[in-house]
Amino acid sequence: MPDNAKNKSSIVILIIIALVIFGVLGYGIYQNYPKSKNSTPDEIHTTQIATTQVQTTMQNTTVVPTTIVPTTAEPTTVAPTTIEVTTVQPTTKAEINKEDVYQAYLETINSKEIEGYYIYDVNHDGIAELIISIGDNLSKLHYDFYTYDDNKGLYYVGTINSSRVFYESYEGSLKTFWAKQGSYCFAEVELNNGRINENIIINDYTSGAYPDIDGVKLTESSPYDTNLLANEFN
Repeated sequence: MPDNAKNKSSIVILIIIALVIFGVLGYGIYQNYPKSKNSTPDEIHTTQIATTQVQTTMQNTTVVPTTIVPTTAEPTTVAPTTIEVTTVQPTTKAEINKEDVYQAYLETINSKEIEGYYIYDVNHDGIAELIISIGDNLSKLHYDFYTYDDNKGLYYVGTINSSRVFYESYEGSLKTFWAKQGSYCFAEVELNNGRINENIIINDYTSGAYPDIDGVKLTESSPYDTNLLANEFN
């Protein structure tokens, strides 16, 4: 074999031996260092130090409990609202022209065949009502009530049947009594909501021939005598 070929073969062999030696040494060094899949030795060392510091800090920290002090809220006082109520005074019949009432009542008395009439303010509104008795005998006798209003004028408000006596009680109300089979009945007469109502007080009074009354009898005037009407409205 020529000398040049021998020299080349020797060099190749030496290179291979060197690579083997370096490979063995490198493998040994690699085995002696701690390993992590994704970390270098410097990164592993830094992570361990940081972890240790965090654990130490958590162990030495004392958590102070928070004390909640309840706050007492002062109640709010709401001032009451004062509503002013305005009372409208109704117009009374006393403000009606009495001459108009007189003429209306007079025409009624003259236009009907009546036995007589009474004048009395049943509901005490300032204008007396007209009470006329109609009927030619006791069985047919009845009493029609009329009043007067500015809007309606003269108008009818009701009827009470049978012959009777009207009187004003000492308390100031209109009362009446009538005979019934040997006894007497008493009632109070009222004018409410434009209608005459009769409220029975005693239904069978038999203590005497003629009952005592707690008031004064009303005056019944003849239809031909207009003085009672004139005295009331003039």
